[in-house]
Amino acid sequence: QLDYGKALSLAAWITNQAKEFGRSWCNDHPDDTTTAAERRGYICWLEIIAHVYSCALRFATAADMGRPNGFDQPEEIGIIAQKWDFWGCAEVIRATNRARGRLEANVNQALLLESLLLEYIKYE
Repeated sequence: QLDYGKALSLAAWITNQAKEFGRSWCNDHPDDTTTAAERRGYICWLEIIAHVYSCALRFATAADMGRPNGFDQPEEIGIIAQKWDFWGCAEVIRATNRARGRLEANVNQALLLESLLLEYIKYE
């Protein structure tokens, strides 16, 4: 259940993960900047989010045509597919893609992620 508080907590956790990725990346690639490496970390998480909702969208579509199979973690994906219907999943994917474009345009990364996760609440 994603509510306001949980969305902000999740955004903070992802932000910390992206920052940790940036520090780790820069240790191995000293010529890279921390900001660029953190951006890569955020993009990785946005791709994970889009992938999960893409699986949920495909799961919901497959469920309409019969028993869905071939999904990793089908119970969890099924829960997401039931909570966010076809259109909700599509909107989450669209919002995630918009966020990626904004992230690549050098906006405030933590604020962007918070806004994105709060936007997901309205698609439930």
